[in-house]
Amino acid sequence: MHSSASANKTTSSFRPLDTTMSLRPERLLCPACARKSSTASAPVLACTEADKIDFFSCRDCGGAWFHEKDLDAVLRATGARDWPRPEPVASATPGQVITETDWSCPCCAGSLVEVHDRRGSGATVRRCLICYGGWMDHADLVVAAEASRDVLTRLGSLIRTLLPK
Repeated sequence: MHSSASANKTTSSFRPLDTTMSLRPERLLCPACARKSSTASAPVLACTEADKIDFFSCRDCGGAWFHEKDLDAVLRATGARDWPRPEPVASATPGQVITETDWSCPCCAGSLVEVHDRRGSGATVRRCLICYGGWMDHADLVVAAEASRDVLTRLGSLIRTLLPK
């Protein structure tokens, strides 16, 4: 017979298993740049943090990948940092044909589907249906960041009006 103390110890130390961790490669390649079939390989994404969420950003196109499953938390976190314009990249040589392929996940090679921000910012996120990671183009990062900052500004104004003077 087990005591209630040992049962509490077991349940309190339980942590849900994140099964997507095993899908994550050591290096992530930019899914936007990889879509364009050219002789150049896709750049490796660099990790940056915003509001406790890791974003893996591309220096060439300015987009960012994230592993976070909570899309609302990701969209809020975009407002915690600036998203600088990407560096200009050499375009295709004259006569070279660049074709675009379907979006594919840099973690597990699953298909990415478009999801629109339900908060109404107009940002589009491409989510993987297998590992739940997501990709945002540079323009969508900027739009989501501006919307998040606007919400925080309005909330701060509302709180200031409610506080006694």
